[in-house]
Amino acid sequence: MQRSASELPSGTSKLLAAPFGALAALIAGLLILTIFLGAASRSCGKKPLGALNSKVPQRLVPIYERAAAKYGLGPRGPAILAGVNWVETSFGN
Repeated sequence: MQRSASELPSGTSKLLAAPFGALAALIAGLLILTIFLGAASRSCGKKPLGALNSKVPQRLVPIYERAAAKYGLGPRGPAILAGVNWVETSFGN
C-alpha cells in the first residue's frame, strides 16, 4: 500500500531537508567560486582566453565588439560571437 505525501511520517521532511540543503549550499558555493575566479582571471592583465586573433577577418571584429557591448556579453563576448560565426560559417572558407 502506497502512502500519499500527507501521510508520510512527520520526520521525513526533516530527513530530506538536510541533503537538499547541503546540495543547495554546494551549488551556491560553486557559483560564487566560479564568479570569483572569472573576475580574477580578467584582472590579471592578460587577454582573456579565446581572445580574437588573426584567424578572424579584421572587418568582422568591430561588428562583434559592437554586438557584445549592445547585448552586455562582457569582455569575452566578441570572442564568443566570433566562435559562433566560425562554427556556423567557417568565415566563408
